Amino acid sequence: MEGSFLAPAVHDAPSHLCWVLLDKNAYCNDYSETCFDDCDNATTAHGVTSGGRTIKITFHLANPLAVSTFCFHETEEDFDDDEDPLDDPMEVEVMSSAKDLVLFRPSTHRQANLSEYLVYQAACHRTNNTLPTLKLIPAIHPSMSYPAILPCDDDREFLIADLSATPDRGRYILDVFSSKTDKWVTWPLQLESPLVVAEDSPPDKVIVLGGGVVGWINIWRGILVCNVLDEHPVLRFIPLPKPGIDLHKVDDLQMVRDVTCCDGIIKFVEMDSRFKKVPRNNSRGNKMFYGDREGEDIIYDSELLLEGGSHVEYAIISDGWKIRTCYRHISWDYWRMGHVVDSDDIEIDNPRFSMVLPQPKDYNTQRPALNNLALSYPTLSACGDDVVYMCSMTYSNKWMVGIHLGTKRVEVIEKLNDSHFEPSFLPCTFSNV
Repeated sequence: MEGSFLAPAVHDAPSHLCWVLLDKNAYCNDYSETCFDDCDNATTAHGVTSGGRTIKITFHLANPLAVSTFCFHETEEDFDDDEDPLDDPMEVEVMSSAKDLVLFRPSTHRQANLSEYLVYQAACHRTNNTLPTLKLIPAIHPSMSYPAILPCDDDREFLIADLSATPDRGRYILDVFSSKTDKWVTWPLQLESPLVVAEDSPPDKVIVLGGGVVGWINIWRGILVCNVLDEHPVLRFIPLPKPGIDLHKVDDLQMVRDVTCCDGIIKFVEMDSRFKKVPRNNSRGNKMFYGDREGEDIIYDSELLLEGGSHVEYAIISDGWKIRTCYRHISWDYWRMGHVVDSDDIEIDNPRFSMVLPQPKDYNTQRPALNNLALSYPTLSACGDDVVYMCSMTYSNKWMVGIHLGTKRVEVIEKLNDSHFEPSFLPCTFSNV
């Protein structure tokens, strides 16, 4: 996790946003007093860790598609004279968010296999809580877990639900923390049909489904669902739609799949990318060997007749993609097909977009096209609309692209100025308070 560079500057955003794309990893773990004091804004909250370190978190919010960031700081004065803070820096990662809450997990304050969490709560003028807060949650037993935060009906109260697997397939431990009691409660859970899950794989993300229901998502297989407010919680499994691509060939499944929920409706998106071979500009003059043709079904005469027995070296470039979505209510026992959209059908009717993207033209029609832009990490909007956001990264440039699947139009394209950006972001609604 990177934490040693300053957060990129973002344009001032409205104080109340419907949602943001939040970078999950912190910026600027700098121990100088200048850095500690200069990044404050209306979102800054202070706290103290279990080890006695003074910390603060500050958000830099921006309208999507710009990526919102947060800075995490701890002061150097909390370290002993002979202790270098860089030897044991604390890093935090966003695990979950809901309404005005963001849940963080520190990565270096695990002692004897214990964990602790930090809960950020935004200021809310409606309840006269004009300052944001940062609360330390006491340690729980060790687990390969992925916690979720849930707001309660009572103002400013919340729950943390933490699910972890046991060595026995289909058996889990559910830990629930209540801010009202300041205590954890633990339930052993048995999956209703353990045979439907091939193995107890760790989740890739967690979402709040509403009404106390939490979903722990394995992007490959499905969703473990539990109502953590029930007197006797029950764990059940919702399978994801069968893949339309070979997932074994994908290093990071979040490059091609995403799941989210809004108003009780679960949405699923999958992206299938196409690629083609094109000759490199400097490919002449290289000797061809028969071994180079292994696995090729066709060898063109034009390649064999090049001067001096030279052959063409190829580059693999994007040749378009297809996106499909499915949706379901949490109470259904089936998925319904949503949209199936091919990049060939997407229209770019804003002249500004053709100035932002590299070579956006379809040379057959001379219209702007997205086929030659390699996109990945489809991210569904947190507002329940039909817009999917994707990331494009080259060695020198990065873009975020938003496409409305219903109208098949590009809604927005933004070039990212942060050279350190990695596609690890979370749709958050916590700023909408």
